[in-house]
Amino acid sequence: PLSRYATYLSLVRRVQGYGAAGRERDGGALSEQHEEDELLLLLRCASAVIGAETTRASVVVGLLGDNSLRACDACNAEIFNRCVRIKRPADSTPNGTAVPDDGHFCLRCVADGHVGAGAGAADGVALVQHASHEQLLEVVAVGLQLLRGSA
Repeated sequence: PLSRYATYLSLVRRVQGYGAAGRERDGGALSEQHEEDELLLLLRCASAVIGAETTRASVVVGLLGDNSLRACDACNAEIFNRCVRIKRPADSTPNGTAVPDDGHFCLRCVADGHVGAGAGAADGVALVQHASHEQLLEVVAVGLQLLRGSA
């Protein structure tokens, strides 16, 4: 399967190069219909990925501070944008191996209880992200406007 990160970057590239100018720059390889179909597919995929990481507006989310690609330290799943940073996790990974002293964990491992913070580690748990959720949603909104012909 295509990486969630690669899917999002493909959407950004398609939005930036959408329309006749983009088709000309790409050597005319895409027909207008193909371009619309591709954009629609990328919008569906990116919306699902972003939606899976949505939280209530009141939830405080910190910044990771870098743009490094990450994988969950418990299950090794790709982390797209948001993850939970835990210092001194208390549990082993789903396959029973030890978890590092601190790490970045996917939302699913934390939600499913595969990883939890050890006693007294409340200050060592934070929801963090590469980019603001709003910025990611803006790209989706622009893509939808392009499909509707209003951008």
